[in-house]
Amino acid sequence: MTTSRRLQLGLVSLGLGGLAVAVWDVAMGGLYFIVLGIRVSSWEAYKPIRIGMVAMIAAFWLNDRISAQDRTSWRMLARWAPWIAAGIAVASVAIAIRFGIFAAGGADSYGYVSQASLWAEGRLVVPDPLAEVESVLGPAVVPLGYLRARTRARSFRPIRLACRWRWRSR
Repeated sequence: MTTSRRLQLGLVSLGLGGLAVAVWDVAMGGLYFIVLGIRVSSWEAYKPIRIGMVAMIAAFWLNDRISAQDRTSWRMLARWAPWIAAGIAVASVAIAIRFGIFAAGGADSYGYVSQASLWAEGRLVVPDPLAEVESVLGPAVVPLGYLRARTRARSFRPIRLACRWRWRSR
């Protein structure tokens, strides 16, 4: 194996290692360990990703400089494209599973989910635990998507009721 190929493999290894550390930092919050009394740590993703990208660019440049015309990186990209796309798809699924939102949050989704729960329980009026401080907070005691209930004191109801929708058959 020639010196330039060894250098190229070393750069690819350094690049993949840097990118792996960056992914680990983002996914797990960093790393810390001691090897022979020397502390090795990484908490920020931008440094290892910068090192990884520079090493990979140098490896591609070196490959394009010493390879035949039909074996340059740009010519090989068409052959690599399905594998690159599959890798990105797998990574995006892993990121979605790791950082996905598995709870209803926010005004809109809270309103829909809580109203569905109320319908399932057979009631639409909910007791308001903050009714005691209504004189201080005003309408802020009622969650978004709800109004004070007129029929019962110290309770609230959804703004839009699902039963208002009309289904027309043709």
